[in-house]
Amino acid sequence: MTLPRVAFWVAVPLLVSRVALGQGGGLILYENGSPDMGLSYAGANARAQDAATAFQNPAGMSLLDENQILLGTFGILLDFELSLDSGTVSVPPGSTDGGGDQSQFAPGLGSFGVIKINDQWHVGFALNALAANGVDYDQSWVGRTFVTENFMIIANIQPSVSYRVN
Repeated sequence: MTLPRVAFWVAVPLLVSRVALGQGGGLILYENGSPDMGLSYAGANARAQDAATAFQNPAGMSLLDENQILLGTFGILLDFELSLDSGTVSVPPGSTDGGGDQSQFAPGLGSFGVIKINDQWHVGFALNALAANGVDYDQSWVGRTFVTENFMIIANIQPSVSYRVN
C-alpha cells in the first residue's frame, strides 16, 4: 500500500469523527415578551403552555389543544459608561470627555402564534428581538475616531412545524 493511500485511510476516519464534535452557538436575549420571563425560563424547553412554545419548544406545539396568539412587550434600560483614567489615549491629549450620558430605554415586542391543523399537525410562528443595543456619543468624546453613533437590533423570525407521533 502506498503512503498516500495509507494517509487517506487514516485521515478519513479522523475527519469524519470530528464532525460529531461540531457545536453551534448563538446570541439570545431571553427577555422576549413571553410569560416565561416571569418563570425565569425554568423548564421552557420542556413546557408547552401557550403560543410562546413556538419559540422555545416547537415540538411542544402538538400538546396545545387550540389555536393561540400571544403578544407581549418589555423594556430594557441600557446604561453605558466610559471610564477615563491617566492611561487613556485622547485627542487632544488630556481630554476627559467621556461621551455624555449613554442611558437609553429600549422597548421590545414578542409575538407568537400556533395554529392547530389537526390532532397531529401544528404550525407556529415567533417574531421577536433577540438583542438590541445603541450608543450616541458626543462629537468631542475621546473615542470619536472609532465611533460616535451605533444602533443594532437582531430580529428573530422563526416559523415552525410540529407533528405528533403518538
